[in-house]
Amino acid sequence: MWSSTSPHRYPIEDGPAQHRLVMAVMGSSSRLGGAERGTVETAASDATRGGRWLIVLRDTGPGEVTRLCSELGVDYALVKSTRHVRRLIRKHRPDIVYVFGPRWSVPLRLALAPSRLRNSRTPRRRPRFIVAQRGLDVWRRPWHNWADRYTHLLVDRYVANSHAAASTLVEQVGIPAEKVSVLHTGLGADWFAAPSERRNRPGLPLRVIVVGNDRPEKALDEAVAALAAVADFPWEATIYTDVAERLASIVAAAGIEGRVRIVSKHRVTPVDYDAADLLLQTSVAESLPRAVLEAVARGVRVIATDVGDTAAIVPMSQLFPAGDRAAAAAMLRRFLQDQGVPQGLHSYWNTPQPVKVASELVVVDAFRSIAHDRTRT
Repeated sequence: MWSSTSPHRYPIEDGPAQHRLVMAVMGSSSRLGGAERGTVETAASDATRGGRWLIVLRDTGPGEVTRLCSELGVDYALVKSTRHVRRLIRKHRPDIVYVFGPRWSVPLRLALAPSRLRNSRTPRRRPRFIVAQRGLDVWRRPWHNWADRYTHLLVDRYVANSHAAASTLVEQVGIPAEKVSVLHTGLGADWFAAPSERRNRPGLPLRVIVVGNDRPEKALDEAVAALAAVADFPWEATIYTDVAERLASIVAAAGIEGRVRIVSKHRVTPVDYDAADLLLQTSVAESLPRAVLEAVARGVRVIATDVGDTAAIVPMSQLFPAGDRAAAAAMLRRFLQDQGVPQGLHSYWNTPQPVKVASELVVVDAFRSIAHDRTRT
């Protein structure tokens, strides 16, 4: 962890762009979502070749994000306010300030506006200010859109992790299209290693995995309902989430508590996917769902809602409309029926993926290229 008293691990000096500091200003230190996890893992991967990152988190006490940073050897700082973030920027002089969410990005862009104006003729003296759009932000309020619309001149570039998220910025918020770039999420090298367990186990129950925090847009209730609708087939399921209590009561009410295991506050690893035959994803709003990326990288088949850019990863034949419980149950039933035939799964489930999942290092190279591209700002 970096603090005001600890020495800087690396000297700040001019050098190749790939070796200069990226300061990622994120959310709570205690809540580990897909954006937080992906960014910390990307920072750890980039560090293996000299990349330098500092993860800045709102201080809500020790939690999952700080533990992950410590496990992967990624430097982080805990802050209480925008003023503390400004102090870190002045002290460490990052090359890129990468900000997540309007709670941080709007106050920061206003706070840094005077320095941008002073250095307008010498832009290299100030960091590139990049705003991340890592999801559809279904919780956005009207003032968030208003603030983005009228302060986008203080932002160098918006980086969305899907075309759906980019479309939200341009069409709903009003950000000029030339300031928005799309960069799909990448995964670390461990996600592309050979699976640790063989699949296709004829005659044994289908192993279903559901991954997502218990938030309204993840619609985990829909996953439980779909599983309950095919209770006449042999299957067993594991739900990885952040809070188990509410889901446990829903599973019990559906009468399938003996077949569903709920695991809370667990960081899902490739080994967890290797122990599964199918990922069931029922979100009603997604940008580019990380769970689907992870499943595809591990060779796990996917049934998912047709939201965001999911269709760029999963064939349309394996997608169903969001909120349609009957369609979800019908597709799950079809998969279970195909699983039981002697020849194994039909070719219907073996369609090649339209888009290959990229590695984190490829993505971070593209990110730096976008961040330093001054021709479109």
